[in-house]
Amino acid sequence: MIRINDLEEFESENISPELKAFLTEKFSNIVKEYDLDSMSGMFSVILLSENEADYIADKLLEFWEELTYDNCKWIHTVWAASDGYSEDIYISYTAENALVVEGGVHNVQR
Repeated sequence: MIRINDLEEFESENISPELKAFLTEKFSNIVKEYDLDSMSGMFSVILLSENEADYIADKLLEFWEELTYDNCKWIHTVWAASDGYSEDIYISYTAENALVVEGGVHNVQR
């Protein structure tokens, strides 16, 4: 698992270039939109490997979608742990992971 709590951490992580560019832009926009100094303490990006679905198995997830970056398929979901903190979660797509994620979503939007 890779947990990214600050925009500068995207630069040092060894993740695919397309996914890194997408996440950097996405969270740069969020930081600007909400006039934040950083993401720290408000939200994290969680990158899970294919076999780490147990991390999300018991969480009530907001939604899920499939994304493709650098010819790799990802499942993207969000877990809002509290009103003041959420996690933007990405896990490698497998049929098993899709079932785990779908089981945790209380309002599936595809």
